[in-house]
Amino acid sequence: MKQAPILIHHPLPTDERVSPWQSQFIRTLSDTVNHLSTPLPLRILNHSNEVWAQDFMEPAYASMPGRDGPISLRVLLRSPQSTRINGRRVFEEFRANRVGGWQPETGESGFGWEEINSGGNMETTPPMCPSLVTFLESQGAQAPLFLEADWLAAGHVDEMVQFLPYDNDLGFTVAVPDTNAALEMLKSATGSGHGSSVIGSYNGSMTPDNDTLFLDPSLRNRTIDKPLADASFLKTNRYAQDYLDGHLALLLKDIPLAPSDVLRIPTLWKDTLPGQKQLQSLLPHAVNGVVLGKDYLAPKPWGPRINEKDILETAVAKVYAKANTTVWFIDDDMSHHVRGGEIHCGTNTLRETGVEWWKAI
Repeated sequence: MKQAPILIHHPLPTDERVSPWQSQFIRTLSDTVNHLSTPLPLRILNHSNEVWAQDFMEPAYASMPGRDGPISLRVLLRSPQSTRINGRRVFEEFRANRVGGWQPETGESGFGWEEINSGGNMETTPPMCPSLVTFLESQGAQAPLFLEADWLAAGHVDEMVQFLPYDNDLGFTVAVPDTNAALEMLKSATGSGHGSSVIGSYNGSMTPDNDTLFLDPSLRNRTIDKPLADASFLKTNRYAQDYLDGHLALLLKDIPLAPSDVLRIPTLWKDTLPGQKQLQSLLPHAVNGVVLGKDYLAPKPWGPRINEKDILETAVAKVYAKANTTVWFIDDDMSHHVRGGEIHCGTNTLRETGVEWWKAI
């Protein structure tokens, strides 16, 4: 007899419900998912002013063989952040028939609001709270793989790696940010006479509030040729690429994926604190989105516009097309990007639970 382990969802199973908030962002998200081949219901979480639906819980599941097919139970893992109010929703709102909740022992590492323990830091790697790592290891089906994220301002792995369906022997591939691709795009634009085009094309309101920590109005006036001539900017992006290359090498060591199958998503980075090397994407970056089968909800990058087209948006869509994935761009610039995250950070997805995991071990 074997106890059914509790498993963390990856992006490949069928999606069943997405949970985001913020009014304009929600309207756009709602309109988008309603246009998908299989529309998804949205559940709004409005018990606090926090926008990071990904971070206070991580959806998981347990399933076992049954006479008429798999018997499954949804399990929501509250993040090891005892002072994060929205984490209470796991038990006060979501827990129900066939939906369980789990909260790790807090101890010293789980008390308060340490960013490293956020749900957004559990994609290919779990948070560093020892009790949660122990819990995942004890399930015996998903061994933790640790990636370093302290070079990022938010410090979450969902900013630098993503899994999505792909037509290969594995059935999936990895998408990673790529600064070289983004810089080559800018060089090409400059070489074709568009160096004076503005690098950031966001045209909405930029009225700040207490949480718009990364708001940068200068993007509206900064031309493409400026960062290419900025030695500090180029050094920052080389620094980011060194980490990204190391992470990819680690992933490919553990996953039998052909390097040619890796999706390299054009992304630029900036140092949020000069000299401190705490980086955030310069523009909304596509890797932090939501995979919904062959559809992908990506942050609208608001990149340089040349001949009335956003060249960064076009480049991103072209890369995802290699995976036969349709990209739906959603504006999250003021709702999430300038606050330190993107679409994936601001949503959570409940996926299919009747997975026959026992056939894979």
